[in-house]
Amino acid sequence: MNTTRAALIVCATLTIGGLVLTGAAKGLGNANEHTTLNEAWLTAKTKIALFTDARVMGREININSTQGLVMIRGIVSSDETKKTVEGIVNGIDGIKSVQNELQVVQLFNREKIKDRLAAVKLLDQTAPCPDQSN
Repeated sequence: MNTTRAALIVCATLTIGGLVLTGAAKGLGNANEHTTLNEAWLTAKTKIALFTDARVMGREININSTQGLVMIRGIVSSDETKKTVEGIVNGIDGIKSVQNELQVVQLFNREKIKDRLAAVKLLDQTAPCPDQSN
C-alpha cells in the first residue's frame, strides 16, 4: 500500500510540475510573466501539499490562485477536514490569504451530490430548447 501511495505521489508531482512548466511557457510572452509563474507555482505547491497529506483527499479539492489569494473548492466529509485543509493551505509560503469554499458532505451523500453536479454540467452543455410558442 505504501508503494502504491508513493508511486501516486510521484506521478502527481510530475503531472503538476508539467502543468506548472506549461503554464510558465504560455506566459513567457506576456508582460505578467513573473505573476503567471508565481500563480502557477502557488497552485502547484498547494495541490501537492493537499495530495500528499493523508488526512485529506486532495484529489477532490480544486485550487485557484490569484495574486497570493488561494481559493479552495470541493467536497470534504467533516468540518474538521475543512479546517485541516485550510490550515495546510495557510501554512504554504507565498500565500497571502485563503478563501475556503469547501462543502461538508457526508460520505453516504457524496454520490448523490456528484450525480447532481454532473446533471447540472450536462444541462449547461445542451443546446437551448426550441421555441414552442406555436
